[in-house]
Amino acid sequence: METKKILPLRLASLDEANGFVEALLNHYKCPRSHNLKAQLFVEEAIVYWADQADDAASFELSIQKRFKTITLTLNYWGDLYNPLT
Repeated sequence: METKKILPLRLASLDEANGFVEALLNHYKCPRSHNLKAQLFVEEAIVYWADQADDAASFELSIQKRFKTITLTLNYWGDLYNPLT
C-alpha cells in the first residue's frame, strides 16, 4: 500500500507533513524512535527546499509498505539536489 500527499513547499506545511508521517508510521506499528527520525528528516528537507524554492512550488510525500519494508519518499520538482549532503 502506498499513500501520497502533495503539499505546498512552505514552512506552513511542516505540521501537516509531520502529522501525515506520524499517522501512517503509527498505523504500520513503526517504533516511536524511527517515527521521530522520519519526521525530523521530512522537516529538514522541507525547510531547506522551502528556502530555495519559488512561491508556487510543491512537493510530494509518499510512504509505502511492501513486505516488511517501509519506504518514505520526498519528491520536489526542480533542480537535482540531495538534502543529505
